[in-house]
Amino acid sequence: MELCNLSCGYPDRPVLRGISHRFTPGALTALVGRNGSGKTTLLRTLAGFLTPQGGSVRFGGEQLWEKTAAQRAKVLSYVPQRHQITFPIEAQEVVAMGAVRRMGLFEAPGPLLLAQARHALKRVGMQEAALRNFLTLSGGEQQLVLLARAIFQEAQVLVLDEPENALDLAHRCEVFRLIQDLCRTEGKTGILALHDPALVLNHCDEVLAVGQGQLLGALSLKTASPFEVQRFFQEVYGPLELLQGVHGRAVIPVAAKDLEQRMEELLQQTKERMNGKGQTALLVTGSRGSGKSTFLKILAAQEPSEALFTRFGTGEGDGALWAVTEEGVSWMLARRGAQGLRLLPGAFVAMQKALEKLMQSPKLRIIDEVGFLEAQEGAYLEGLGRLLDQGRCALALRKEPLPHLEALKAHPNAYLLDMDEVRRTQGW
Repeated sequence: MELCNLSCGYPDRPVLRGISHRFTPGALTALVGRNGSGKTTLLRTLAGFLTPQGGSVRFGGEQLWEKTAAQRAKVLSYVPQRHQITFPIEAQEVVAMGAVRRMGLFEAPGPLLLAQARHALKRVGMQEAALRNFLTLSGGEQQLVLLARAIFQEAQVLVLDEPENALDLAHRCEVFRLIQDLCRTEGKTGILALHDPALVLNHCDEVLAVGQGQLLGALSLKTASPFEVQRFFQEVYGPLELLQGVHGRAVIPVAAKDLEQRMEELLQQTKERMNGKGQTALLVTGSRGSGKSTFLKILAAQEPSEALFTRFGTGEGDGALWAVTEEGVSWMLARRGAQGLRLLPGAFVAMQKALEKLMQSPKLRIIDEVGFLEAQEGAYLEGLGRLLDQGRCALALRKEPLPHLEALKAHPNAYLLDMDEVRRTQGW
């Protein structure tokens, strides 16, 4: 199955846009994201309950939603968060609904189909409930029956929306082992929306993250390092720690206070090392989500009356790029249009003015982040160099190697702090 620039949502509310990904047969893929990020919307679109707003979902090179419902049932089975059954019906008959593509529209399941349905119930440990009224089952038992129906459908792709909901610990482990077995021994493609990172880490082969109306990233859990895994989940959920135990991996959130304390300790260590080397300028580098901005904000907060904080960032809601200082918005640098971010005339002049203002101040000058525009303007870079010469400054740099910023990293008065390396070596 492949998603090609897929956009989905509701008539009055787009939710996700531009999603592209190819799922691997035989692999189990987790879909993660915060509440309301669009996980269920994406899965309901794959299952055919929502009409795509753009792009395509392809299976075997063919558009999936151009097929009839019976044809889609051969390709994909779907287990929702909540069932839609409101009338009395035996559990085995619910499972037999998975054979709709093998039956007529109004045909009742015969003895053979019901026997096969009971076998599917046995696979999920629910054979004793075959003749019970589905509506009288507990939430966890109903979830197991719906999973049995998806298995009975014999589709190539299993799509499950938070299948761990309402399951106790024992059943949860059994269900995930069963789903893994279906994928790895029968070559099925599994796609699951999950909230528990531990389930993702211990049972899935890859993970996709959605948020902010888009695909935030994808990660192969077979090849990713512990540091890459931790950073991936931090970008979705915020500060957390990855723990490796004898029986698997777990993720636990880190309280904001704990993170702040760690940052303060790192700041003290950094100051001592800078003093030892006689350096008075600090360059903080790292990938997105590594903590550069948080570190600089803690630095500024330690002596608020002595710090001048400037950020080159995106203005809220207006699609423009501003130079923002503690006094408020100062200079518009660029505007975002159909062709992407377009620099306005005089943008680099405005950035130079921002630097000149900073260099005239006796305060601790903090800029987050100096490489935002990937500026090649010589005068702007010279201004940054003069700022490093002066010292008493802290600048954030992108992790990506930008040729015009490499010279800054080699400046003799600059101490380079790599936040990615800090997280890796200190186990953050």
